[in-house]
Amino acid sequence: MRDAKHADELWREFRKTGLPVNSMVYNAIIDAHARAGAMDEVTSLVGSMEAAGVKADDITLSMVAKGYCNTGQLDKAMGIFQSLPGPANANTVVVYNTILDGCVRHNRPDLADTLVENMERWHIHPSNFTLGIIVKMWGNRYQIDKSLAAVEALPKKYGFTPNGPVLTCLLFACLRNRALNHALDAFASIRAAGFSTDARVFSALINNCTQVGKLERAVALAEEAYGLADGSKRAIPWNEDLDPKSLDQVWRLCSKQGLMQKVGAPLVKKMQSAKVKFTAPRSI
Repeated sequence: MRDAKHADELWREFRKTGLPVNSMVYNAIIDAHARAGAMDEVTSLVGSMEAAGVKADDITLSMVAKGYCNTGQLDKAMGIFQSLPGPANANTVVVYNTILDGCVRHNRPDLADTLVENMERWHIHPSNFTLGIIVKMWGNRYQIDKSLAAVEALPKKYGFTPNGPVLTCLLFACLRNRALNHALDAFASIRAAGFSTDARVFSALINNCTQVGKLERAVALAEEAYGLADGSKRAIPWNEDLDPKSLDQVWRLCSKQGLMQKVGAPLVKKMQSAKVKFTAPRSI
């Protein structure tokens, strides 16, 4: 629950009773403080483990690294990573991912490049989570070609299939880089694989389609979102609706292209028939 305060109170009560402690108990309270970024408490706890007869394990070290990442102390987190005993295991990958994600969040491209370049040498077996971070990293750095290349290469090399979150991350990275066609390709892959989609994805695509004059595609996306075509199912959750601003952009583009009656009116009628909550354009 990320309730470090009450976790600490319970820890102190636990210790006061004189009950024996083990690495699992220590790791639980260290994790609570690390999540809160309370690194003084983390350091103190790790230092007290030896006196309690408990050895810090690789999970303990991963908790410490996570805390440093939360507070932006990425060089210290990297030091923890490099101190992990080999060979690389699942926990090593977790620490690697945590630091790589911290590099993206705290704008440390230098360290991120080191992590990515040494992935194979350090025997890191990337997961979808790793790939998602890499896609976001290159997207944020406006190097979308590298995001696309990573999605193409890493799954083939390491034997996994990009999941919904990775493809969605790629979609938004493409939109960030004004690569609409690639974003639409990512969207097609999401839909073809049967991964869930939400109103945020559809609204973003509609907005970007209207910005470049792709009215037909924007209208098709709106129809797909609400399942308005014959025999189609609603693609967004029933408790969600498209962003009203994205629909406003559709109406504006219809008007600009002189297609309000031919394109806008039929869409309005379909949405009304489906009892979709929206504000119809005044010109209809």
